[in-house]
Amino acid sequence: MKRFLIGAPASGKSTIGSIIAKGSDYCHTSIDCFVHLVYSYSVVNRPMLDSEIDEALHKLLLFSGKNLIYEFSYHDYHKLFGKPYLLFSEEDRVVIVTAPLEICLQRNRSRANTIPEKYLIRCWHSTNQIFERFLSLSLCNFIVVNTSIESQNACAQIARSFFDA
Repeated sequence: MKRFLIGAPASGKSTIGSIIAKGSDYCHTSIDCFVHLVYSYSVVNRPMLDSEIDEALHKLLLFSGKNLIYEFSYHDYHKLFGKPYLLFSEEDRVVIVTAPLEICLQRNRSRANTIPEKYLIRCWHSTNQIFERFLSLSLCNFIVVNTSIESQNACAQIARSFFDA
């Protein structure tokens, strides 16, 4: 069984993943850990290309381990389902982390490493559209947590209980 945290940048995925991993046997890994393998911020001063994000995501999903939580944002979740390396199975658990766009933009502005707002907005819209896709496919178990309604600690507890089930 694979466990995923997906959602827009600055929705709270990394915080939730870190809270779950702290003091548990879960290991949290993010696409951010693999970006440097395909893109050097020190060499190239531009936003990542979609193809570079695809390559980093592919490397993330090839990484395996016991009790691993995969965390990523993506700009076109509908397109992602066509990727051969990302096939959700019935036993997989997916937590879709959401927050209103303005909150994500606000959180992003306060980060040390900001995501380009245009990309964040694409990811946010894609995340909101993916609910229908998950409902129609019925291929995996998923829940939605909203970090603007519940605290990130509460969202992490909900996600961990879901992952443990």
